[in-house]
Amino acid sequence: MEEIFSLKIDKSKLSSKYYIWERPASLFYISFPSESVVLPIKKYLGVHWGRTLGFFKNGMVKMIFQLDKTTVSGIQIINQFMSKDVLNKNLKIIAALEDKIKSHFNKSIKTLSDKKLNLEFQNFYKVYLDYWGITHLSELVGFASEYLLSDLLSQEELALLTTPLEKSFSLKEEEDILKILEKVQKDPSLKLDNKKILKLLKDHCEKYYWVQNNYLTIKRLAPDYFQTQIMDLLKEKVSATKRLESINSHIKKTKENQTRIISEKNLTIAQKKLIQISQQMIILQDDRKALNLEANVYLLEILKELSSRTHIPLNLLLWSTSKEFSKLIAGEDLTNEFTQRKKSCVLIVDEDEFLVKTKDQYGKLYQEYFGDIKNQNRTELGGRRAQGGRITGKAKIILNPHEANNFQKGDVLVTTMTSPDFISLMKKASAIVTDQGGITCHAAIISRELQIPCVVGTQFATQTFKDGDILEVNANHGLVKILK
Repeated sequence: MEEIFSLKIDKSKLSSKYYIWERPASLFYISFPSESVVLPIKKYLGVHWGRTLGFFKNGMVKMIFQLDKTTVSGIQIINQFMSKDVLNKNLKIIAALEDKIKSHFNKSIKTLSDKKLNLEFQNFYKVYLDYWGITHLSELVGFASEYLLSDLLSQEELALLTTPLEKSFSLKEEEDILKILEKVQKDPSLKLDNKKILKLLKDHCEKYYWVQNNYLTIKRLAPDYFQTQIMDLLKEKVSATKRLESINSHIKKTKENQTRIISEKNLTIAQKKLIQISQQMIILQDDRKALNLEANVYLLEILKELSSRTHIPLNLLLWSTSKEFSKLIAGEDLTNEFTQRKKSCVLIVDEDEFLVKTKDQYGKLYQEYFGDIKNQNRTELGGRRAQGGRITGKAKIILNPHEANNFQKGDVLVTTMTSPDFISLMKKASAIVTDQGGITCHAAIISRELQIPCVVGTQFATQTFKDGDILEVNANHGLVKILK
């Protein structure tokens, strides 16, 4: 393989020693993506994320990865993908794995024997692990792209050029809701309980029933959830037609700005290819999020069936791992272990390790990795510009979007990092500030689609700011400060 981009990196250019991924989660749902960061990805691409740890406590997980290792692995993948044939080969493998995963979703499991239920899970587990393994290349390419392009482009230019022109699944879902709203607004005789509208809502629900899921809270949405969304839009007097026009106008403007920047910069052919690859990987990452959220509904049904057969409470099975399913269906009692894990545990993944440790091991390892990270008495934080703008607003610290009833329109959303279940809050927010993430993270992509100021990677926002603080978010310069 030709080394187009050097694998020798300057560690001083990295934003931090570790990349930290933090959000609401239980061990079971996280065990699939966690296990796949080493061996499955190495099988396809010859590289991996390196030793990975996940710290679980109070319904949150804090995953930690070495940023230098992930950046070098990403550069190795980019060098491979400079060959279009190699890139297309991997994209075809991913598409085939997606089809295999989806083939499991509508299977009836209640009538299966214990043996066949275990076989069904193991077959799904194998293909799902492979899918996560090969699609984990998207984040690695993101780390590497940001490193390789940061000296060539300003933060604003980097954010623009790594914005894909293809709409995210959350934007597609919004468009589909707006099209239903548009029908109601154009024809006053159509009410939300009209048969035609109810049919459209039912179809919409079948397509997007999974959009509010995360790694902790899993549920299948009903049509009335989306009906309520339309009722809210009607109350707010949102013009569906104008919003739809705004979405497409923004994409057109983004394309024009990308063309302008590329023409102004003296980029090499390899650098232009790198930008294209980065955009493709962001789309891939978004596609994986959608499939993951839908797959979690299937996995919840599997766990419910396992719970009914083993009489182990579902809330404890959430602290099992994918590797323990066979033991559980065979009758092994691990409830004491799961009870300990629910309190606190740490997952360790490496080439020759997949361990879950509890009790004092959690504290020792947490101190080893986070003991030197201190939150001083700060009133201002710096981060990365994800979407420009400058606003003043009231801070609301939200760790779990399903526990955010007090979030008001115009508040500044302050969180560790966002995921698809944050979308409804992000639409209300005047600005977004996160602890973690780079220019290709979820918060960055969605803030550009919503065109609201966003600063990512501040490290300490959720620890520094408090509910009710009046913040000035100067996303043009990546700064957030307390006014009062």
